[in-house]
Amino acid sequence: MHRHGSYRRYKQPKGDDRFWMQRYLCLPCGHTVSVLPTNRLTYRPLEVTRLQGHFDAQAKVSTGLDPPPEPIEAGCLSRRVGRSAF
Repeated sequence: MHRHGSYRRYKQPKGDDRFWMQRYLCLPCGHTVSVLPTNRLTYRPLEVTRLQGHFDAQAKVSTGLDPPPEPIEAGCLSRRVGRSAF
């Protein structure tokens, strides 16, 4: 794999704060891949800890997220729960 540029992703569901994602190119097959940091999810501007807290609250093993999600983040969480695969 060879480094093949980068792009910016949103850090949170709300706001303009972003971080850089590195892309890599597989020379034999021509596909590019991005390597996510361990605390990030695919296709969502959410941190894993927030999603875990949301799941825990649904399973009634915690009291919920602290601070509670704002409407935009709540929408991201509900859409993520509906997906079957991570």
